[in-house]
Amino acid sequence: MIKVQIVDDEYLIRQLLINSISWKELGFEIICEAEDGQEALDNIHNFKPDLVIIDINIPIIDGIQLTNIINEKYPHIKMVLFTGYADFEYAKTAIRNGVCEYFVKPLEPTEFTTALKKLKIIIDNQKNLTQKLNHYNKQFKTNHTLIKDQFIKKLLYNEYNETIINIPNKLNEYCLENLFQNYYIATVHINYLHKHCNNNSEIQLWRTTITNVIKETFENHCQVETCIDRSNNILCIIEHSIEVSVLHELFEQVYTWNLKHLNFNLIVGISNLCKSYIEIYKGYEQSIDALNLFYWNSSKSIYYYNEVTTCHNISFNKKDFHETSLKLMRTNEIEKLTSHFNDLFHSISVSHTPKTQVQLLVKDLIELLKEYIMELNIPEIEYLNDIQNHYNIIQKFETVEDTRVWLIQLYLQLFNDVHDSIHSKLLNLALEARTYIENNFTNPLLNLDELACALFVSPSYLSKVYKQELGVNICQEITNYRLDKSKKILDEKKKIKLSTLAQMVGYSDVYYFSRCFKKKYGVSPRKYVETKRSKIN
Repeated sequence: MIKVQIVDDEYLIRQLLINSISWKELGFEIICEAEDGQEALDNIHNFKPDLVIIDINIPIIDGIQLTNIINEKYPHIKMVLFTGYADFEYAKTAIRNGVCEYFVKPLEPTEFTTALKKLKIIIDNQKNLTQKLNHYNKQFKTNHTLIKDQFIKKLLYNEYNETIINIPNKLNEYCLENLFQNYYIATVHINYLHKHCNNNSEIQLWRTTITNVIKETFENHCQVETCIDRSNNILCIIEHSIEVSVLHELFEQVYTWNLKHLNFNLIVGISNLCKSYIEIYKGYEQSIDALNLFYWNSSKSIYYYNEVTTCHNISFNKKDFHETSLKLMRTNEIEKLTSHFNDLFHSISVSHTPKTQVQLLVKDLIELLKEYIMELNIPEIEYLNDIQNHYNIIQKFETVEDTRVWLIQLYLQLFNDVHDSIHSKLLNLALEARTYIENNFTNPLLNLDELACALFVSPSYLSKVYKQELGVNICQEITNYRLDKSKKILDEKKKIKLSTLAQMVGYSDVYYFSRCFKKKYGVSPRKYVETKRSKIN
């Protein structure tokens, strides 16, 4: 049965659509419904429908947006769109988004049933094709094919031990004699395959699938032989019966198909033309050199050996670079630091600096981060201590760009964590100062200098931190706390001497205390008490 989801924000419309069509008789099953675009996407993830029927006018994510998302993320799902508006622009957009059918409300059941029958044929054919592909993936190569692969690999690595006279006989036996007269070597690397797979069996399955796709793409154009090299790349020996432009186009088709259907990014390195089986190992080395160009320039997927240039160690003053980096970190100039690193990685790409040299540079920059942390005298950041893990990560990067992005993200993460750590440290100092004021406000000698001395910091630093973290001047804070306490005492006690009150809140001069009280509350302490009594009476 073909699984169907219906998306419409009106319950009655959904029920009308469900009840007016003989779904089961047509081979369909309604497995879920949705009132809005977001719920529809959630249902696709959970129920995996084969067909989604969508009303344009739905909330959160409208029908047109939804078809675009489904087409990009789930290209195998077929879509039918219906609307209350006969708008040609809607129809054009729907077609661009991969919609199979477009209907204007109200739906005519007979017409809609006809469309469903056509869709069933399309979906069934697609499922059969998928099953066929899965069947290809599960097939094991015959013994003849395995032996032929071993023969090709011995040639590939220049390890053939038999006499050179026997090689032409082997080529003839495996029907390779014409292929090895003029051919290209193409090495195909599946980028980050290990990230998409859970185990080696799954990796082998996908590699076999992609190999089959390559064979099917080339089979109507030229002879092609494939095997897996020792680095687990797909090696292709391609007959020179097609132009280089056609060769490029065919690999573009393979690349596009894999990206769309399997979500794998392929990189291809292609050798110069080889003219006999003796040159196969040389052609293989050329294809690897071409493939490695992806490390420095990841903007495309197909590379040729004639693009390869000599690699150079990057020329720069390491000491000056580190000093500039530290200066920008100390002054918290993140944008300039990022630009500083971007310039470095641009130079790396342009000069084709060897991968091992790039890894050493990045290791130095990680150590520079640790040096910066030590300067700040803050608690160590845990993830920086796992240096060995960072080194393992660096070695797995397949492009300079991946390395650049990761390193800058590491720096940005550190700056965020450092900022949080410093902010926490400063806030704790300010709160500690406030607690000290609350516990010692009765001391007439309590002031900024006394407080800074007690907390083992400079007065200017304490004043700045207190203002920054709590938003008030520290001397004003002492005064406010004393006066608030005095007012509270006056509210609680019926009768108290003014001199006694002043001493209780840290003032040795009663007249000065009275002036401060009046400045804050608008009346003197004596007047405040009189006003309070008159209100009570």
